[in-house]
Amino acid sequence: MAAQYSRKKRGPKERAGTHRRNGDFLAEHGLIDRAIRQYEKSAQMDGRNPDTAVALGDAYFVAEMPQKAYRAYKKALSVHPRHAEAHFCLAEFWINISRFPAAVRALEKAVQCDPDRHYYHCRLGELYLHQGDFGRARSQFERAIELAPEDGFYHHKLGDLYAQRDELDAAAAEYETAIACSPAEDFYNTRLSAIYVRQARLSQALEQMSRANRIAPGRHVYQHLMGELLLAVGQPEAALSAYRRAGPLGEYDRDWVQRWHLRAGLPSQLAQVGWGLEIYGP
Repeated sequence: MAAQYSRKKRGPKERAGTHRRNGDFLAEHGLIDRAIRQYEKSAQMDGRNPDTAVALGDAYFVAEMPQKAYRAYKKALSVHPRHAEAHFCLAEFWINISRFPAAVRALEKAVQCDPDRHYYHCRLGELYLHQGDFGRARSQFERAIELAPEDGFYHHKLGDLYAQRDELDAAAAEYETAIACSPAEDFYNTRLSAIYVRQARLSQALEQMSRANRIAPGRHVYQHLMGELLLAVGQPEAALSAYRRAGPLGEYDRDWVQRWHLRAGLPSQLAQVGWGLEIYGP
């Protein structure tokens, strides 16, 4: 009898674990509606598992069911008030509806609960930067770098901060480190090229854009920007070839070019050096 009673006590949690794993598998493959049903079954069988509540909240979030996502994250925290991932996910919920002060508070709690999770520090740094608090943002990015020094993403984020403050040498150094850490990431090269333009280092800016193009040759926008840079360094024939390879840009790429111009500090210089000129050959 004791053995039978023990099996019955373990049964619901075991079945809950099976549903949870099924949900994880379905979520990983984009089958969110089915994943939600599995997570809900798991939560019904084991309502004291905060990890399941967070997973269910994430699935609701992806399925654009924000109120259910919020309740799931709060459920996780009612069970485990220091569950770092639940605080982090709750912060993402607040960010999604532009409740940034609430998001900051939730992320600060996530960092307190798990101070070694480098991405938490980075995300908190992004929020501080959004609020214009450069000092605290820098501290968070630097802490993320301390925890994961070989991750180029965090160096790039710190570079963005320096770029916003017009600390161009520091920005260039961080982007250069990001490239060294993650040489296959093309957009770090485009960030660095924009800084080089602001420093009037046009040949180096062209070199960085050329590298980005070699990494991602399918991005026609890189060819277009190479055309602009080639014009700026006095190579009009090469510029024409680059523009022709790029072809007409779609709306997204045009927006991307505009954002790069802003990073490069170019709006007031466009008429002077021919930035943004579009030449399409036959």
